[in-house]
Amino acid sequence: MITRRGLLRGVLGLLGLGMLAAIGAVVFPSGYVSLEVVLTVVMTGLYGLGALLVSAIPARKTRTRAACLITAGLSFAGYLGLIWLSGSMSWTVSDWVHRISGSALIVSLALAQRLILIPLPIRSTVGRVARRAGLIAGASGAAFACVEIILMPDGVIPDQLVAQLLMVAVIVAVGGSIGAGVVWFGDRKPEHADPGLLGAGVAVKLDCPRCGGPIEARSNREARCGGCRLKVRVEVDEPRCVCGYLLYELVGAVCPECGKDVPEADRWAAPA
Repeated sequence: MITRRGLLRGVLGLLGLGMLAAIGAVVFPSGYVSLEVVLTVVMTGLYGLGALLVSAIPARKTRTRAACLITAGLSFAGYLGLIWLSGSMSWTVSDWVHRISGSALIVSLALAQRLILIPLPIRSTVGRVARRAGLIAGASGAAFACVEIILMPDGVIPDQLVAQLLMVAVIVAVGGSIGAGVVWFGDRKPEHADPGLLGAGVAVKLDCPRCGGPIEARSNREARCGGCRLKVRVEVDEPRCVCGYLLYELVGAVCPECGKDVPEADRWAAPA
């Protein structure tokens, strides 16, 4: 099983090889480095950067992340084969490799969009509508584009209506994604200089997830299990209003700082 750290090391290794090849293309005389090497360097850098960004997204949907990386890798392998083996491929094989690689790239982009948008904690209705519209348009547009790429004969120009529908889907997907991101950025709880009232003073008792033994820790500090020595850290995040005001022990439903309604989950003594 490929771990996240191993994947990141592999991506960084590919980026390093691409950098070395690019340096060789600059240092050596003109024409010494072939066009295939230059294209491979550029494509490796782009795909490697994309894979690194996808791997860095703190998403819980591991299957979606894996599918995104697999389809991107399939697209990368297909285009790499077209760069180096196009002369030995028949026209039919080359055409189908191009179709499959393009479809895989579109699917990976749609999956990356889901990885970015779904974890965003958007509270406002406008932001949720924008996110849902962007996700629906992205998924439907990607599916429609893949069908067109696979089934449409080579050299045939898409119908005007088909092209318009694809452009509308792309516009809605991009606009919805940007809109959801803007709303999330505007509604998110700002970083506040006040460290809070609890800090590292909360005693926490829990069972070790590895051996089941008892662990006595304190909030926002590292501790170890007495049996298996597993290192754990319990983070305590005090609820804050969107204006940054601490809601610790606030019984009311309205923020005393800005007057906005406080969600029930952030109120003191809220049900678990």
